Amino acid sequence: MKEKKLETKVLISSGIGSLLEMYDFSLYAYFAPIIGALFFPVNNELVGLIATFGVFSIGYLMRPLGALIFGHLGDLFGRKKMLIISVLLMGIPTFLTGCLPTYSEIGILAPIFLLLVRILQGLSVGSEFAGATVFIGEHATNKNRGFLCSWVIFGIILGLLLGSSSAAGVSSVLARETLLSWGWRVLFLLSMVITPIAYYIRKSLPETPVFLEMQKENLLEKTPLKVLFHHHWHNIINAAGIAWVCAACVGLIFVYMSSYLTAVLHFRFSESLIMNSLSMFFSLCLIPFMGALSDRLGRKPLLLFGSFGLLVFAYPLFFLLNHTHSQIEITLALCSLGFFGSAILGAFSATIVEIFPSNVRYSGVAISYNVMAGTGPLIASFLIWLTNDPASPSYYLIFSAIVSCIFIIRLKIHHAK
Repeated sequence: MKEKKLETKVLISSGIGSLLEMYDFSLYAYFAPIIGALFFPVNNELVGLIATFGVFSIGYLMRPLGALIFGHLGDLFGRKKMLIISVLLMGIPTFLTGCLPTYSEIGILAPIFLLLVRILQGLSVGSEFAGATVFIGEHATNKNRGFLCSWVIFGIILGLLLGSSSAAGVSSVLARETLLSWGWRVLFLLSMVITPIAYYIRKSLPETPVFLEMQKENLLEKTPLKVLFHHHWHNIINAAGIAWVCAACVGLIFVYMSSYLTAVLHFRFSESLIMNSLSMFFSLCLIPFMGALSDRLGRKPLLLFGSFGLLVFAYPLFFLLNHTHSQIEITLALCSLGFFGSAILGAFSATIVEIFPSNVRYSGVAISYNVMAGTGPLIASFLIWLTNDPASPSYYLIFSAIVSCIFIIRLKIHHAK
């Protein structure tokens, strides 16, 4: 009973921490059309969106650096300490984003300051998924690791949903002039309320038994990154290959679509956020189920099902998005993309934990997951501009699915200890 209570506490605490981190980080994406108008004033809305997501992706491009730093320290000093630091490194820059002056007020300094706070957030996110996933994975057993680890993804998507629905609520209540003036800042400023809660939750967690055992038996590596790249480079390549489609799902299906519906399909900002929020809620309900299914059927069948589904249906679904004006049909198309994405995301967290040995696990998971994460929205916007084909973001989903399928097929799972 005591172990069950501890397991529940770890699960809830890690999930809530991931929720709060992704809520903070995702607000930028959901307010991209507003931020683009205020910080990158150009005549072409799509070009402004590319510039906005360029800064968004720079935050993501800092994730590998954050992964290197926090992964190394997490394997050296413990999982818990890094989870606490990452929350603070996310919350404070999010608050500062809500305080930034716009281009009309300070000119070119505005996007520069925006870039700086995104860099700090990127460092934090480089640690978050890996830290929370390894933390839960090392508290779990081989029989329930898929289900428990899927709750990290659940927390991440719930954070995205919370950001999307909050943005939808604010944009529905406030006039566009008010939204441009000060309304967009409110949700960013709320970070100073959220951050202390996340800090307290993380601080109350116990360290993982796996790390404590390594510490007790003096099995910790003095140079985890050196050991990782020297002895486990093939694990990094395999995990990164599988993570590619996972990152594409989060970046395109859940983060980018609200901006896509606004800038490309010309729906009202509030309508886009509502449709995106509904599809995310649908996917959210499926993720723990998919995680539990991976415990029964294995990780590979779920990963392959989702990847093959995107490979076959991504373009037809994007084609449908561009040839209907029905919000119901668009929401169903988004839910269909989310269905395949959920199969991938539900099985992925446990998979990547099981690929790496415990002495380099934090570093391995962090680096592998963050190699391609976050570039999806920028690539999608660029593909539309380059090809003039509004369905072209599907090409990136298809390419990602093909790459990941190659690595999933040759995947060998070694249960984590």
